[in-house]
Amino acid sequence: MKIEPITKEQKLNIEKNVRLFIGIPHNKDLMMDEFRICLDKMKSYIGGKWYLNYQGTDSYVNDNGWVIHYEKEFPIEIARNNICNLALDNGFTHVMMIDSDMKFDFDLPYRLLLHNVDCVAPLMKVRYPDENQFFRYAHFHYQDNNVYPVFYTDAFKGLISEKDIFSGTGCILFKTEILEKLQFPYFKFVIEYFDKQNKLVIGEDAYFGIQLVKNNIITHIDTNIILGHLAVFPIPFEIFYQNSTALKLNYRREQWH
Repeated sequence: MKIEPITKEQKLNIEKNVRLFIGIPHNKDLMMDEFRICLDKMKSYIGGKWYLNYQGTDSYVNDNGWVIHYEKEFPIEIARNNICNLALDNGFTHVMMIDSDMKFDFDLPYRLLLHNVDCVAPLMKVRYPDENQFFRYAHFHYQDNNVYPVFYTDAFKGLISEKDIFSGTGCILFKTEILEKLQFPYFKFVIEYFDKQNKLVIGEDAYFGIQLVKNNIITHIDTNIILGHLAVFPIPFEIFYQNSTALKLNYRREQWH
């Protein structure tokens, strides 16, 4: 499927109607070079002038009102919650959260914003044993208290829009107003103990995604936008599946209240 370039009119219309907060949960001094290159190309495409935020060196403000913020407070769930709160408190219309191990095209925020939906994510790749082998990974499916991993190849193209799916947050864009429908913290780890030796850790992104599903907020998946993962080591499929929050398990319903 041929992807048409963003037109000048589309770009100007988006910038006129959107105030975007781009949050990167990472210390900017520790980013991978390939991520920096992607980010610099994106900043150049957005255009205008970028200024350091007067509060410090971890936010860059564009003269169109958009912001790129490096959130270095950790652990990761605190970083993600801080990004959300900064966007809410400062009147931004949208948040785009992107992790510093992603590889992306310069027009990424515009392509996601073109959908004009509450929440949208691209297709992201997951690394497997062969360092050159990727399997395209789309989303999680949540239904009847079960969470299922869903994997995609090149066979499917288009926008997935289903009420019971959610995405990881390696890259995700959403309207800030949806946070008002959720309870704080928006992101958190949940540990469920089966017995003294066995436990399940629910990742912060899975928790966020399930809250969206439970509040009838659809996460659309644009499978035409494909992001690479700059993993520093390959993850064998068996290890990924056994330790993923996407295991098919019977979660207790009250776990998510």
